[in-house]
Amino acid sequence: MSYAVTLEPGGAMFFAEAGEMLLDAALRQGVALAHSCRQGICGACRVQLISGQIDRSAEEPVAMDGAESGEVLCCRASARSDLVLSSTLPTGRQPLPVRKLLGRVAGIRRTGAADVLILSIKLPREAELDFRPGQYVDLTTREGVRRSYSIAHASGRGDCLEFHIRHCPGGRFTDGLFNERESRPGTGHIVQVEGPYGSMWLREADAPVILLASGTGFAPIKAMVEEAMRLGIHRPMRLYWGGRRPADLYMDALCRHWAAAWDGFSYIPVVSEACDADAWQGRTGWVHRAVMEDIADLAAYHVYACGAPIVVESARQDFSRICGLPRGSFFADAFVTAKDLSSGVCAAA
Repeated sequence: MSYAVTLEPGGAMFFAEAGEMLLDAALRQGVALAHSCRQGICGACRVQLISGQIDRSAEEPVAMDGAESGEVLCCRASARSDLVLSSTLPTGRQPLPVRKLLGRVAGIRRTGAADVLILSIKLPREAELDFRPGQYVDLTTREGVRRSYSIAHASGRGDCLEFHIRHCPGGRFTDGLFNERESRPGTGHIVQVEGPYGSMWLREADAPVILLASGTGFAPIKAMVEEAMRLGIHRPMRLYWGGRRPADLYMDALCRHWAAAWDGFSYIPVVSEACDADAWQGRTGWVHRAVMEDIADLAAYHVYACGAPIVVESARQDFSRICGLPRGSFFADAFVTAKDLSSGVCAAA
């Protein structure tokens, strides 16, 4: 038996079989729903149940801790009746069509951080990917390993995609990329690209902007900043980028260049575990706490956050509870590693 599922606002509809996870049903029918881990950890697929009955997974997912009554994780819920759900994905703009394309590895290069590299994937010229800067795609290797990564550049280069990849030791995807002696995929290696997904694009508004990144969560933030510069957007923007050590801020020089060249843009790097050898003279501690120290009242702001789930969720909760940020003014994607999935713990990246 199948049930009709309607997404508001917008009225997009798909059908879910009994026992089928709502996220699986939506993606199977080409309906864009924000998602990342598919395991109930990151919270990216959270929606509000307006009407209908659902079955939840027996496992209590980490990402629903403290969630408001009536919220549903689409990767952990199936339909028991026709449903109406409220999704924040289409905010003033319709979702872009999700496509599956075959690309080839065009380059792999190191950054200033030992555990971060930049992966370039070339798509066929006739098959450019339409995306909004800040969104992500799923990459699947020929061995069937699937991971989600944010596109790290502005639009206009849809036939060549760039990603920032952090090494997760033991990870089937990243171990191969960082192993230069054995099975590292070289130029021409085939990768399936599926997307775009995610709700992390810059909204058309006058509100000042906080950009919050941890680790390689900088990738979609970089894309959004480049797009804002390309379009000549002059809204005040503050970029807070957090890492454990200074080297984790692998494009620090680029951010400082933006701050020097662009009126209204400021950059605040934050390091949580600096040692004496780093000679770090900047801000320390949790990156979202640095925002709260600088701006006590966030009611008039839009916040875009990407990075480790613990950073994104801490920011979401504290900005709303302590700083008065409206729920609808927080836009985020969380990064979840294979290690997070196996442990069920949202570890910092």
